[in-house]
Order: sequence, then structure tokens, then C-alpha cells
Amino acid sequence: MNNTPESIYSKLLRAEKDSTRQEIVDNERSKQIRVHLPAKVVAIYGATVDVEIVGEEDTGFGYYSKFPLLLNIPLLYNNYTSSAYIITPVQLGDTGVVEFLDFNAYNFIDSGNQALTGDTYYHSLNNGIFINGFIPNNKLIDIPVNQPIVLGLKNGNYKVYASDIGDYNATSKSSINLTSSTGTTITSPSINLNGDVNIQNGATGTFGSVDGKTISVVDGIIMSIN
Repeated sequence: MNNTPESIYSKLLRAEKDSTRQEIVDNERSKQIRVHLPAKVVAIYGATVDVEIVGEEDTGFGYYSKFPLLLNIPLLYNNYTSSAYIITPVQLGDTGVVEFLDFNAYNFIDSGNQALTGDTYYHSLNNGIFINGFIPNNKLIDIPVNQPIVLGLKNGNYKVYASDIGDYNATSKSSINLTSSTGTTITSPSINLNGDVNIQNGATGTFGSVDGKTISVVDGIIMSIN
């Protein structure tokens, strides 16, 4: 049995080896922890999507490898509440971010019940949600500075915007329909119509003619012209 005292140099060398070994273990563990990754939609199933990670990871062996496809990832709708919603349907090829959760949330995802916060299923590749709308700079929409609120289709068939001075504009390459069960009221000092006006059930009101006269109509019947 060797009873020779361990030198300070040997102790330091052993401590360094132990530290290096623990650092390697910690690094390997950290590689399994995910937070956010950019992703592209490759399949849609209603409330879930399959996504492809836009990126490759270092294997540590001198080359990079692709991530596996992430299947049935729940969609996150930022503008959906218990009182109202704005939905922009996800399309194939859309890009966004997969956010990986701290614990297993599938009880909540499937039924709204409490999540299992005590498990070890955290920040895993198989435990994430997809947030649509992470767009590369070379694909961003050029929004004029005088239109701070814009709602539109990428194909240009429909656009609604409010200017920075409060003007409201809506354009459509097809029909615009307003439906109300009680009535529609427009309050304005003046209304300009370019084109024909078709009224189904008879108009009631006072209208100005092109020659400056006032026309009174009740249920589509002209009552007076003054």
C-alpha cells in the first residue's frame, strides 16, 4: 500500500480532471435543454402542426446535423381570448418559433386541465408550442409610416388600414358585405357615392339631387321634391 502523501500538484491535477469531467457532463446535459428555435410549417392538422427546424446543430464530431421533424406541435394564437379573436390561418411554409416548455403541459393542451409540473419532461424537443410569424428581414412587408394599423391579404385582394391622422380606408377586389340584425348607422357630415346604389326594400330619408333640390322618400316612394 502506497502511503506516500499526495502532492499538491497531484491534487490540483486530479481536481482539474474532475472539473473537466463534470464540465463535459454539464455541457452534454445543456445540449438537451431547448428554449426557442426558428421553424417552418410542413404539415397542418387543425390545432397542431408539424414543423422543420430552420437550422442545424453541431454534433461535436466535426459536422452539423439536421434536427428531427417536430410532430403535432400545438399552435399558439396570440390574439385569441375568451371575448374575441383575430385569426390568421397558418399556411404551409409559414415561419415562426417553437418555444419549449418548462414541464409537461399536455394535460392542459388536450383538455385545459392542470399540467404535471412535477415531472422531468422539461425543455425537450418533444415538448413545445409553435408561434407563427417569425419572418426573416428579406421577407418583411414594407408598411408605410403613415399606416400604423394594417390588415390585409398578401395577394393584395383586400386591405384595411388606418392612417396616422385617423383616416380609415378599406379596399377590396371583390364584394364587401355588411350584415346586421338590427340596422347599420353611418354618421357623417357627407357621404360620397361613386356608382349606382341598389336598395332592396325601399329607402326612407331625405336626399339631395344634382340640381340642388331636396327629395323626401318613404319606403321607396318619393313624397316631395323641393
